[in-house]
Amino acid sequence: VVPLAIMSARRVDLVPDIPTVAEQVVPNFEVSAWLGMFGPAGIPNDIVVRVSEHIKISLADSSVRERVRQISCVDAYLDSSGFAAFLQKEAARMRDLVCSG
Repeated sequence: VVPLAIMSARRVDLVPDIPTVAEQVVPNFEVSAWLGMFGPAGIPNDIVVRVSEHIKISLADSSVRERVRQISCVDAYLDSSGFAAFLQKEAARMRDLVCSG
């Protein structure tokens, strides 16, 4: 298997010799990996806030941030409303990408 390209905006540190799709074929192409926590509808807000704070604390740890960076995930913390806005934007972007052809 020969990897042809990385889909993120920048090259991945673990495989720096593999170019991005944007470098080779489609300018401005980017599909980033990200991690998020989801739960069933109706979770009490105090639990959402508490879990969110623990995630924020974990991401403040340099070893956790380094590991997230190594696997090329988005390493920014978003609270629940920021994450919801990100998901809406990402869904619209993917819909446009998939349906543009």
